[in-house]
Amino acid sequence: MAPANSKKRNFLLLALIVAFGLFVRLAFFSGIDTSDGLFNTKYSFDISRGVFPTTQNHANSRIGLLIPVAMMYSAFGVNDYTSTALVLLTSLAGIVMIYFFGSLLFDDKIGLLSAFMLSFFPLDVIYSTKFLSDAPSSFFVALSIFLFLKAEISSRKSIPISLYAFSGLSLGIAFSIREMAALAILVFLAYALYQKRLKSGHFILMAGFMLVLSLEMLFFYAETGNPLYRFSSLSSFYVNALVQDNFYGRVHLLNFFLAWPYVIFANIQLGYFYAFIGLAAFYWIINRKKVTNYLVIWLLLIIIYFNYGTSSISRYAPFLAVARYLSIVTVPGILLLAAFLMEKNTIIRKVVLPFSLIFLFCVSLGSAYLDDFRNQLGTLKESYPFIKSLDKPVFTDSKSKLAIEYLSGYGNSVNLVDMESYTKSLNSLRDSYVVINNRMISNRMAAGEKLDFLKQIEKISGQWTKVKEFGNDPSKSVVIYYTG
Repeated sequence: MAPANSKKRNFLLLALIVAFGLFVRLAFFSGIDTSDGLFNTKYSFDISRGVFPTTQNHANSRIGLLIPVAMMYSAFGVNDYTSTALVLLTSLAGIVMIYFFGSLLFDDKIGLLSAFMLSFFPLDVIYSTKFLSDAPSSFFVALSIFLFLKAEISSRKSIPISLYAFSGLSLGIAFSIREMAALAILVFLAYALYQKRLKSGHFILMAGFMLVLSLEMLFFYAETGNPLYRFSSLSSFYVNALVQDNFYGRVHLLNFFLAWPYVIFANIQLGYFYAFIGLAAFYWIINRKKVTNYLVIWLLLIIIYFNYGTSSISRYAPFLAVARYLSIVTVPGILLLAAFLMEKNTIIRKVVLPFSLIFLFCVSLGSAYLDDFRNQLGTLKESYPFIKSLDKPVFTDSKSKLAIEYLSGYGNSVNLVDMESYTKSLNSLRDSYVVINNRMISNRMAAGEKLDFLKQIEKISGQWTKVKEFGNDPSKSVVIYYTG
């Protein structure tokens, strides 16, 4: 087959893979969650109205995520689709990018296999339609490293300078979306040590990164008067989180060493991919190739840092062990696995390859289906038309209040009152409604929040009249009372 026809066939297959990836992501659409994603909608809405949310918080400083969504809100309104469009687009772009990454380091077949596996990789599927920073930031990190390696491998003198520049800009964008992207600098440093040399292009890369960082600092200076607003916000957040959450339970020696291995090999959101990735990484450590060395360094360096490194530069703060952080090493992991599965070995090609793909495909779709964090506002959405029709004050917890405001497009169509900040006893409520969002309350309690108002409700809810209940599962239902 002629090379041109081969390329055309590969691009057609890639287009089909992307279409399949889109289908899977929409089939398992997650929507806004009850935590960071919900706050992100409020921050983006405020920015769309020309108001920067200056309440010091680690999430509102991630302007690389918030500003594009704010632009979407201004153009198309506030809803689940405008909230998650950017994340979904970067997820689909990641499928295209990993194809070119695989083709660059190996060949087109490995590129296509990598793209196919990423199209149903459960972590990417689950977080592709959540308004969170992990997936888009990880895409730009991978794009940065791809452009960097393309520049390093390229033999053409006119191209690499621009590739280095765009690599730095991409890393800067990744950092503006989520600060964890800075871990990619460790990968670049490790590469320089591995090659035992520095090039002028490496400094151009850092200049591109610093340009984005400088623009971000100018933005914060204009909005808050503090160019280091982001860094002070993050430092404050991590200190408070560590104290409140007891160092995420990682002060205990056993948990310190086992928390991340447990997540990597047992978390359902990863669909057991890392059992296969681990075997592939071990294979490439034994059977070393120059291109696989780059990927092994990327994968293992960041995973080791997650295990033992610090999330704060001001003090030692171990990372919370959660699956979504591993988005930053999805690309090297899948590339290593695809390269292993395409090795010219009869047993691998005829036994390991088909078994791995069938097993991972079935388990991945099952994992995405069973993910409990999908459609967290589902019951509240069902109840919203009824809540919207109420003509009396509606009392509810602070996060449910924010969620209802989000569902209204922040149009203030309901007279909502935060009962957590209500200074009087809830027993004094008259001629009003109370919305008890059980799923929201359960999630908040699981996160370690102290909800003192629950004790009052347990004592007096029997005096109220139950008007309506939505949802069949009591732990996820929305119950509406009239106080009389």
